[in-house]
Amino acid sequence: MELQARRRLETTDSLAEPEENKKKWLQKGQIVEDSEKSETGLDYLPEMVRDVRSNILASQLKGTTGFRMLLCSCSDRVLPSNDAFSLVHEVVKTGLLARFKEFLEKTKSPQLQCEATVELGYSVVCSSLKDVQRFIDCGAVQEFVKLLNSPSEEVRDIVSGIEI
Repeated sequence: MELQARRRLETTDSLAEPEENKKKWLQKGQIVEDSEKSETGLDYLPEMVRDVRSNILASQLKGTTGFRMLLCSCSDRVLPSNDAFSLVHEVVKTGLLARFKEFLEKTKSPQLQCEATVELGYSVVCSSLKDVQRFIDCGAVQEFVKLLNSPSEEVRDIVSGIEI
């Protein structure tokens, strides 16, 4: 159990930005310091939604990474807080669960698959039962099962560490 938890931490750490950039967010192609963003990061939601809905891979990756970073900011607690539940509910309300599920299918972009896997994993762990049902209804669970056979070792490691 401890080894599995450590592996999950190491895997998600490998997705994190380099140390000097951990406290920075990308917005409109510029680096914005933490002190300039809102406490929750929800000010960036419209831009992240636009990026995820884009047909440009780099934008999709940027938006999905933004969502992952937003949700990971609540993940340092042993049990999800009310803030985490509220934050995940805001993400679910964007209507992007199906889009993130599509990203799980993008075998030619393992980095996007990894980001979407972590984002959806955090979403399901910190969700209300109603939001978990939306996660199941969009088909993400079936995609997680398929990703256990991914050619990317990193993707397999991330998916195998998700506790649904």
